[in-house]
Amino acid sequence: MGWTTGIERPAVREIPEEKWCREDGGPRDCYAFRISGRVQYKAPGDSGSVYISLLSYPDRRVAATAFKNWSAAGKDDRAMSMPTVGDESATVARPRAPYATASTETAVRVGTVVAHLIYQDTEKNEDHPRVLLALARMQAQRLSQAEQGRVPDAAVTPG
Repeated sequence: MGWTTGIERPAVREIPEEKWCREDGGPRDCYAFRISGRVQYKAPGDSGSVYISLLSYPDRRVAATAFKNWSAAGKDDRAMSMPTVGDESATVARPRAPYATASTETAVRVGTVVAHLIYQDTEKNEDHPRVLLALARMQAQRLSQAEQGRVPDAAVTPG
């Protein structure tokens, strides 16, 4: 596809156990997820970029709750109809704002992981929903492979 790593290089962060949220709500400023990762990819020919964030949760219940929170549309968002990816997924279009370009965002849950993919600068590529769907499917396949103890090797399949 001709994608390159963008300004935000791949990064992974493991949350120390003492900062994990507990059932009793503590500690203050805690994290429900255990590991986070993110990366930005630039599309070929300056036709936008995609940010991918991954959050790994302690169990499927917590991940499902996080997915619901992440996938909730804002007041100016427009829900988009896309095929389901992973265990559950949701896609919204966000209009241009004074501080940001228009974007399309997909949240995908696979097991205990929630992936959030944002296609930025959607005006630059009218085919961005298809591209975002292909990337979301690839990411879901990779998460599924990792969950099964396999080396993730899924690739984008156009179409």
